[in-house]
Amino acid sequence: MKPGLDAQVRAWRERLRALKNLPPVVALLWNSGRALVATEVSLRFISALIPVTALWVSKLIIDAVVAASKGHQIPATRIWILLGAEFLLAAIGTLVGRGIDSPRSAAHDRHTEIGQLIRQLPRHLQPIVRRHA
Repeated sequence: MKPGLDAQVRAWRERLRALKNLPPVVALLWNSGRALVATEVSLRFISALIPVTALWVSKLIIDAVVAASKGHQIPATRIWILLGAEFLLAAIGTLVGRGIDSPRSAAHDRHTEIGQLIRQLPRHLQPIVRRHA
């Protein structure tokens, strides 16, 4: 095997082995805040659908322009509605992208607060609280 290919195979094997850590991480996240995890997963799903939907609307716009160039009557309102839908999808994509960052930031802030509270406890109580936090 070529050296570059061998390195790529090793890298992929390491990535696949790292996937075994995924279930405990997901469980930890789920137990730390179900609402935050559900919100983030939902927003990521919506975020994944927006580009596909935008491509579909773009296809409809192109189809309408091609049909108009061949002499078919296409109402101008149809083109404007499709252009408005394209703009709306871009705006929703931006808002969803910001929405994805918000729960992550909230979770980070929550864990930072907990860590600060634990550090303020007397030293002999910190290990007990960490086990139950």
